[in-house]
Amino acid sequence: MIAAFGIAVMFSIKNAVYVAIMQVGVIVVGVLAAGLSYKAWTDMGMALPAPIAMLINHTLLFLAIPLVWITFALLVRSRPEASDDVKNLAFWSGVFLLIALVVFVFHADVTPWFNIDWGFAGNEG
Repeated sequence: MIAAFGIAVMFSIKNAVYVAIMQVGVIVVGVLAAGLSYKAWTDMGMALPAPIAMLINHTLLFLAIPLVWITFALLVRSRPEASDDVKNLAFWSGVFLLIALVVFVFHADVTPWFNIDWGFAGNEG
């Protein structure tokens, strides 16, 4: 076990796979939510916000993020000359990447709904 950030962490293949699966899950949920937003925004005849369009148009690039991370993390893990701190950093970078994906997906799918000018009845003119 490696002590980091005041807690015991064990960088195993199993834990790395869990983090990668969570990353993929966040991306899939984000793309599905972007699809729902796309349907709603086009039905209302409004321009699609850029973050939603980015999620829809670049889905495969987003899905490559967990693949690239787990590839490099497992390459670092398999190197015997890499220190435990470097291996730990490789694992925690995936956790931080997961948090960044959650923040981006929330920003892309939720915040555009708070910026719609719904207007008031009788205020057209």
